[in-house]
Amino acid sequence: MQIDTIVGDLSPDLRKVIQNMITSVQNNIVFPAKPLKIGEKFSQELPLTMPMGQTPMKIIAKIDYTLKEIRAQKAFFSLTQTLSLDFAIKQSNINATGAGTGFLVYDLKNKFITESEHDINMDMNLAMGEMDMTAKAVTKTSLKVSIE
Repeated sequence: MQIDTIVGDLSPDLRKVIQNMITSVQNNIVFPAKPLKIGEKFSQELPLTMPMGQTPMKIIAKIDYTLKEIRAQKAFFSLTQTLSLDFAIKQSNINATGAGTGFLVYDLKNKFITESEHDINMDMNLAMGEMDMTAKAVTKTSLKVSIE
C-alpha cells in the first residue's frame, strides 16, 4: 500500500508521521486465517513507533474487532481499543492511556482496509523536571482509501 494524499492543513513533518503510522497499521493488522461468522471477534496488539524529533514515541494499541456484516464484498467491523504510550525527551516524560471505539471496512476482494474511524479519549501525565501536569485529549481519526 502506498499513500498518495493526506488532506488537511499539516506540516510536511506531521504529514510524513501520519503517512508512516497509517502504512504501519494497515500492514500490521493480521486477519484470522479462518472465515469469521457475524458476531465473532478477534483481538490484536499493535506496537507502533511514531518519530518525534530524535526520540521515538512508543505506542501499544490493543484492538478488538467484531464482524458486524458482510455486504458487497466488504466486511464491516466495529472495534474497541485501548492505547498506552510512553515518550521521554530531555528532562520530560509523557505517559498516556486511552480507550475508544470505531469501525473498519475491509475490502475482501482486494484484501485491504478501505475505511476506518476511531474515537479515542486519552489521559496524559507529563513530568517535566519538578512540575507534573495532567491533560485529557480527545481524538477522532478517519481514513478512506480508494483504488484508482
